[in-house]
Amino acid sequence: MPRSAFRRTPLAAAVLAALSVPVQASLLDDATPVLTLRTLPEGYRFSSFDVAALPDAQVAVVWTEHHSGLTDPDLLVLQRFDNDGAPVGEALTLFEEQANTSSLSQARIAADEQGNMVVAWNHQESGSLSTGCSGIVQFVRISANGDISTTSSPDAGASGGLCHPAVAMDADGDFAVLWLDDNSVPTQYLRTFQANGNTLAGPILVATPNGNTPAALAMQRDGTLMTAWRTNSILQGRRISLNGTSLGAAARLDGSELTASLIQQNPALAADRDGGFAALWSEFNPNADTEDMEVTVRGQRWQADGTAGDAFLLANMANNGSDYFSAPGLGADSEGNLATAWVLMTPHSPDTPQATALDADSEVIGEPQTAWTDGITGDSDLSTPRLAMSDEVIALAWTHRTEYGEPEQLHLRLAPPLTDPATIPPPATGGGGGGGGASWLFWPLAALGLLRRRTHR
Repeated sequence: MPRSAFRRTPLAAAVLAALSVPVQASLLDDATPVLTLRTLPEGYRFSSFDVAALPDAQVAVVWTEHHSGLTDPDLLVLQRFDNDGAPVGEALTLFEEQANTSSLSQARIAADEQGNMVVAWNHQESGSLSTGCSGIVQFVRISANGDISTTSSPDAGASGGLCHPAVAMDADGDFAVLWLDDNSVPTQYLRTFQANGNTLAGPILVATPNGNTPAALAMQRDGTLMTAWRTNSILQGRRISLNGTSLGAAARLDGSELTASLIQQNPALAADRDGGFAALWSEFNPNADTEDMEVTVRGQRWQADGTAGDAFLLANMANNGSDYFSAPGLGADSEGNLATAWVLMTPHSPDTPQATALDADSEVIGEPQTAWTDGITGDSDLSTPRLAMSDEVIALAWTHRTEYGEPEQLHLRLAPPLTDPATIPPPATGGGGGGGGASWLFWPLAALGLLRRRTHR
């Protein structure tokens, strides 16, 4: 069965186009130049980083600094920036390991509409970073004015074997933490919290994935969650309410019923318009119809009721046994525009950073696969990107080292929104509860049957 999505009739497309008109020709039009946020001292490396969009077109960047020896502590740092890239306030040290024998990594951040944040990370009781799932998961809350909560754990009873945290926040600060417990059978757990840090639900068993692989998490304004993980080389997802109730059975993330042998990995999720979600991943299909479709970056929209929406293809190439696409970054605004970024990893030549924007109809805006940085050589060490997006700003963060032995740098680019904020209606009153929450903006189109099924690759 071919992969499926929804095609809008000309009338529906015209109405939607009038309501959401991208104001940029491509994703990085009018973006800032590459900003260098931090150059590490000798002996340190960035063991993780992430970015979140804040109110007033600001962004927050969080990162962990890992020291290769036992003489200096690992650090977890957060800094806010305005839409020109200028620092807002002082950098906040969220956690500093005093014993110099522990390692911090896998930092993830989420924010609400008032600028309150939550940051989670992996804390290993080892001076060297482990590639396995070890240590514990911790988190802190940061208020909009910079107050930092005490450090907490979503699974306070665990002594180790936890990793790969993911976090998400709704409109008024309720949040969720997802993590992998690899103590016996690898298991993804989820816990939800009120804005003040009190537990709402969990731990909730989400899935039993294959091995030590990270999952993805996104949350709608009303607290509805979507998770995605990998099982038997296929990505799956499910929606969950803020109170822990499953909102449907797990389903393939690509919405497909194909039985061909696929290898899907690196899921990314974002809250889409009308209570839906958008998903993105990299894929290898050894049985593709044509050679240039063997290795791809693909996406799928999911409606608020759990049905599949548009499917889209962002990048493709033939399998040469060495080149591959990195984990992608994904963001969405309230009008359904998407921003994506990844790296074409080429071990025998310079890596290629690529970014693409899509409109609400899942059509490419401007030039596809735009380079988001330059100066990459065969000696460069370029990380996979992290991306955040709102109705006010698009932020892309990554690390880069020009060659082995040179200091590693954390970089940022900021771009204006894809939709004119003046055209966006004020949001409805949001807040925890979960379980749906599609807006009323487009209900007449659905009621009139203006959406019909389409098929495409």
